[in-house]
Amino acid sequence: MKKIIIYFTIAFIGIHSNYGQAFSTPPTVSKEKSTSSKVTKTEKIYKIEQSNLEQEIVLNEQDVLLSGSDNKIHIKGTVANITITGKNNEVDLESVNSILLSSDFNFVSWQTSTNKSGKPIVTDKGGYNNVGKKSANSLQKGEN
Repeated sequence: MKKIIIYFTIAFIGIHSNYGQAFSTPPTVSKEKSTSSKVTKTEKIYKIEQSNLEQEIVLNEQDVLLSGSDNKIHIKGTVANITITGKNNEVDLESVNSILLSSDFNFVSWQTSTNKSGKPIVTDKGGYNNVGKKSANSLQKGEN
């Protein structure tokens, strides 16, 4: 079942990606607190499989697949699509086009979107997830 979910997640990312210019700049890591991590960087997808990771990354229209749990991820730049299959993650996005959640207890905040509506496309197939626009005075997970 897990292989089927991952297959459909990757297919979803591939369908909704802009292949013309989306993957011309590889992602860069600017801060990482973990000494060992399972982070795979390709031109198309930035995969985070590690758990208990605190990381700040800079992307330019790449897709993100977050399968680890209990992570605090801060992403600067634009994310084309983010798929979260791990649980209890805190993700802060500067700009995102679509968010797909297939697990539980994730906290996702975003600031802007390049979509015409100004909002990312959100698909929540999990439970107890919190997705919303981040304002200047918003709280982080655990501060409420």
